[in-house]
Amino acid sequence: MSISPYCRHCGSPLSSSVCAVCGSSSQPAGPCITLAGPLRRVGATLLDYLVVAFGLSVLTSSMNLTNNVFQVLSSIVMVLYITVMTTWGSGTLGNRVAKTQVTTLSGAHLSLPRAAARALLCRVGDIALIWCALHNQIPTVQEVLNHPQSLHLPPLVYVATIAQLLDYAAVLVTAQRQTLHDMLCRTLLRRTDV
Repeated sequence: MSISPYCRHCGSPLSSSVCAVCGSSSQPAGPCITLAGPLRRVGATLLDYLVVAFGLSVLTSSMNLTNNVFQVLSSIVMVLYITVMTTWGSGTLGNRVAKTQVTTLSGAHLSLPRAAARALLCRVGDIALIWCALHNQIPTVQEVLNHPQSLHLPPLVYVATIAQLLDYAAVLVTAQRQTLHDMLCRTLLRRTDV
């Protein structure tokens, strides 16, 4: 999807020198760009989950970690992985395979603080999982398989799951295909193969 130049302040497409959304007098932030769609975003995210989970499993295989400790560790590693790869690389491994790149609204690479904030915001669902893990409320795979009907998760898990779904669902309705965490951090997911 190509879009017209966009406002440097809020990221909305510009049709004149005054932004219709935020009202600022703004010069366009750059030329037309091609934004990544939801499928590329989902594909990159799934690949990143697999990379982190596999790498962490290999590194911790001899440590005999409980399910709860592994969940907390994987959440922390995922935030660090996204932050480091987005700041110093051209994107995560998932981004490279999906041929996408996270940039600021003006097309620049993300600074460390912005990349860290974006990584934390996009992992909001992990807050509930960490809380459950710290309170020994995450069921094991065996418990799920043996007694799926008797599992009772805390309400925080449901709230965090809904928040995570709304965050990513924004891609389907925003002009610039941004998630809520992209809007908050003023970032875009661009295609690099055009």
